[in-house]
Amino acid sequence: LVAGAEEAISQFSPDDFDIVVTDIKLKGLSGIELLRSIREKSAEFPVILLTGYDSVTTTIQAVRLGAQDYLVKPLDTIDDLLLPVKKAVDYYRLLRKSRGLEIDLLESESRYRTSIESAPYGIIVTDRNDKILIYNPQLERISGYAKNDIPDLRAWFEKICPEEDCRSRVLQEIRVADAEASPSMREISV
Repeated sequence: LVAGAEEAISQFSPDDFDIVVTDIKLKGLSGIELLRSIREKSAEFPVILLTGYDSVTTTIQAVRLGAQDYLVKPLDTIDDLLLPVKKAVDYYRLLRKSRGLEIDLLESESRYRTSIESAPYGIIVTDRNDKILIYNPQLERISGYAKNDIPDLRAWFEKICPEEDCRSRVLQEIRVADAEASPSMREISV
């Protein structure tokens, strides 16, 4: 709890609070100005505005600035406040968790790609439609073909293995890769 908008602005950090619930009419700065200041620090932090004076102009302003809710006083029950607060906080926590997982995934993908790119053996990764997703430098060196020279796995297979015994060996590798692969891609090492 703070005494006014100025104090709220000076103490605000999205990492320290879950939500801001404020009246529009405040001593000093207004709740709209507080919301505007919060948006400068965090575009998604949940803010709920309360007002005793329902105004279309203020409502439009609040929505444009990204208020999660705009409640007109007097509220009939405490649940009229608690339910929007819970919904906004739950959504914001889920959003932050999702962003964290997205960052983790991007870092993991980067480590995976770096591992493949620096592997001492040739690696080709395709999707289930045989489109080449990754074709590492070692495979270019071993095969003599750049990724841009080969549109898909079938074209690579025809260039690399024109003989029957070679095709049989690679087909066996593909079957093993398919059995162990994720539903969206497979990896074949040569």
